[in-house]
Amino acid sequence: MSICGGIAGNRGRNPIGIFIHNDAGGSSLNANYWANALASGRHNLENGFAHAYAGNDGVVQTEDDWNCAWHCGDSYCNTNYLSIEVCQSMGDLNTFKANEEKALKWCADKCKQYGITPNANTIRLHKEVYATSCPHRSVEIHGGDAATKDYFVRRITELMSAQDKWIHDSTGWWYRYADGSYPKNSWLKLAGEWYYFDNRGYAIQNNWAVVGSDWYYFNDSCKMVRGFVKDGNYWYYLNPKAGSKPEGAMLTGWVSVGGTWYFMRRKNDGHPLGSMATGFIDDGDYTYYCRPKQEGKYAEGSMVVGFKWIEEKKAWYYFNPDLDCQAVGSMMRNHWVTENGKRYYLKDDGKMACNETLTIGGKKYTFDKSGSVK
Repeated sequence: MSICGGIAGNRGRNPIGIFIHNDAGGSSLNANYWANALASGRHNLENGFAHAYAGNDGVVQTEDDWNCAWHCGDSYCNTNYLSIEVCQSMGDLNTFKANEEKALKWCADKCKQYGITPNANTIRLHKEVYATSCPHRSVEIHGGDAATKDYFVRRITELMSAQDKWIHDSTGWWYRYADGSYPKNSWLKLAGEWYYFDNRGYAIQNNWAVVGSDWYYFNDSCKMVRGFVKDGNYWYYLNPKAGSKPEGAMLTGWVSVGGTWYFMRRKNDGHPLGSMATGFIDDGDYTYYCRPKQEGKYAEGSMVVGFKWIEEKKAWYYFNPDLDCQAVGSMMRNHWVTENGKRYYLKDDGKMACNETLTIGGKKYTFDKSGSVK
């Protein structure tokens, strides 16, 4: 049931056109103000009402399309035409112009719905059929009656054929909706891909953006990146699936990718926050080692488990593969390891004992050059 309840009668056929009005209302008289006034009786329906009202709060329809409305003081036009009121016409100019654009978009949608071709006979001004200045503000800003009608017809025609689309200019890429508006300071998902638009409405491209408390990276196509991304000399990892962090958010700390662990810096320590760390890594109570470069099937940055010769230290180390005694991947210290029937010992600094004799637990052990006990 419409707000106005069909009080002006039922048309019984499709409308043949649309009248566009201005409300002569101030900045507080938006679309919902008029809808509430009509519903409560503060504005008497017999004093006139339109099918819809366009304000800074959107478009509110107060009467169904198939019903008539008392909007222009002419019985034929009241019966056969739809009508929309552009609100806040005595207020801020930019607000009014935005409201007018919403009204014209509503008109374009109705023209498409009912097969109405915008022209001088179908898109009408109130003052054409009644002694009034309405639509006074539109006439003022568009330069007279004829110019206003021409603009309304042209703009409605454009909006009828308009489509959402990407636009590129000298600054970058932005996304225009069919009604001429565009996203800014907001996310937009298109064909399964996420985009973020800055406060000017431009999509972030080849750059980072902080949204909320999280960092995101957008590629050359302005798409939000998931998974690994290299920026400059550093690798980062962007959450591939929403969980403890949103999808696409930069992760820090340990991340498991395909069963392999990587460490992304938890803070800026001379290297950027979130960048992938390599070499020896102290984290919590343990030391770990992540490959500085790819080694065969093992990717750069992958965490080492088991024995590892580290050239820079000229020594063997052993990183816990799956023992319950400490964290997986952590460097073993003061610990015996048995492998292939041979025993090895990891000293306090983590280096494997070799070519030396040590007293361990009150007993002397001699280790050969391979590190095994003689």
